[in-house]
Order: sequence, then C-alpha cells, then structure tokens
Amino acid sequence: MSEIAPRIAIIGPGRLGTGIGILSHRAGDAVTYVVGRSIESARRAVLAIGAGEPHDRIAWTRPVDVVWITTGDDELDAAIADLAARVDAGDVPPLSDTLVLHASGARSSAILAALRDRGARVASLHPLASFADPASAADAFAGTHCFFEGDAAARPELVRRIEAFGGIAAEVDAESKALYHAAAALASNGLVAMLDVSRAMMRSAGVDESAAEAAIVPLVAGTVRNVERRGIRGALTGPVERGDLAVIRAHVDALDADADPTRIAVYRSLARAAAELALARGSIDAATAGRIRGLLDDRGSSGSGGTA
Repeated sequence: MSEIAPRIAIIGPGRLGTGIGILSHRAGDAVTYVVGRSIESARRAVLAIGAGEPHDRIAWTRPVDVVWITTGDDELDAAIADLAARVDAGDVPPLSDTLVLHASGARSSAILAALRDRGARVASLHPLASFADPASAADAFAGTHCFFEGDAAARPELVRRIEAFGGIAAEVDAESKALYHAAAALASNGLVAMLDVSRAMMRSAGVDESAAEAAIVPLVAGTVRNVERRGIRGALTGPVERGDLAVIRAHVDALDADADPTRIAVYRSLARAAAELALARGSIDAATAGRIRGLLDDRGSSGSGGTA
C-alpha cells in the first residue's frame, strides 16, 4: 500500500460517511470514489468533502487502499454483499491487501468475512462522536475516542489513521460491540431523554417550560465539567450521595403522586445506580445503601419508607 496519499473509497456518504471523507481529505488521503444511493447524494458528499468522484453504484477502475462502508446498520449486509459481488464480476479491482472498514458501533468486523475471503484486511472503526453536521463534527474531532477491532494485520494502520484524524485509538472486544454501543447510546441519547423527563417533571411542578430548559442546561454543563475535573466517581453529588433518606423519600412520594410511570422508572433506576456508586466511593455505608434501595422499591414508598 502506498504511504503517500492512499486512495479512499466511501460507500454510503450520509452524515457519517461525509464526515469521514472530510477527515480523510484533511489528513492528506486521496478521497477517490464516493458511492451513494443516487448520483445526487454522491455529488453532495463530494462537494462537502472537497474531493472524490461521485457514483451511484459500486464500480471503480483504479485499485483503492481503503474502503469505508458507512451505510446505516440496516444496509450494511447488502452493501457488503454488493461489494463482494462487484469484485467477483470485475466491476472493481481485486481487494488484495485493501483495508475495508465499517463504522457501525453495534456490529463487529465479522460481517466483513466475505471481503476478507477476497483478500481484504477487515476491521470496524467507530468514532464516539455525533456527526449531525459533518463539517462541524470534523472541526471538533480532535480528541475523539475511536473504538476499533478487527484483523491483527489491520491494527497498525487503524491506529495511524485514527491519529491522523486527530482521534484517540481504543480497542473494543468484537463480541461485545452491541454492549459497547448500548453504553455509548445511554451516555448520549439516554442523557437527552433523561433531560426531557426532568423538564417534564419541572413543568408538572409549575415551572415554565422555557425556564426549565434554561435552568437544566447549565446545571448539566456544570456536572460535565465536574466529571472532567474529578472523574465520574468523584463528581457524584446530591441526596443519594449524602445518604439523605428524608429527601429521597420525599422524591419518591412526589413521583408516586405524579403517577407518571416513565418518570417513576427513570428516577428509581438512576437513583439505584447512584446508590451503588456512592457505596463504591465510600460516601454511604452498606446499611444506608440498603435503606435507599428499600425506598426505591417498585412496591412504592409507603411500605418501605417506614423501616428506613
């Protein structure tokens, strides 16, 4: 493989694929082929990337050094099978020693076996970042953790490629990709859902919706800054961390009266997790943690609160 301006093909130039193309172009790679569902989508991606030849089908004449498959997860199998079939038909050059990557967070490189059988080195590489806007995501990419797994022969180039993007390389177990992705979704998407529940609870408490959101955002920003400074375990504060049973009981009673099952479930689940964290860091003892669990029991606060 050439060490100067490796040729790149991108299959599936949505937001993620376009962002990968921008990062590759900025890193000095030669983004050569961009394959979209339509020629219009491929052209839009080429315009955003600043390089590449748009295509609406997998077909190119010159060998490439890296193929990124950045379709949605539900389209990955079809894209992989299509690429394998195009290799067999001679629509693209052989994949001998080509690095073929997919960017799914939930699926492993095992789904690329058909391309490994055709000579490629295969791996998955998932940047732990949001690509809602590809150019902005590329601008802010420095320091992004990129989790990868795959063929041992691909590892050195994967690390080099991640570092060329400005990212931080980290490995993940291939067999645990779905669990890893669930964790990432919880930290990102789950946070947004939890904030929406918090906002709804404030509205039920008589707080104006715009005021609730305006208050919650800086509160969360301050929490994130504490996590950055002190780590996750060191950043925990609040009534559970203090072992304040009276306040926790008041929370549970208020939520039971509110009678919204989603709010009750979210609060109790997160408070249980906070109790385990507080116990692990030594903020509360085992007896207090047990009392908190009792208050949070799904049977309601009235039966368990009296023994706390």
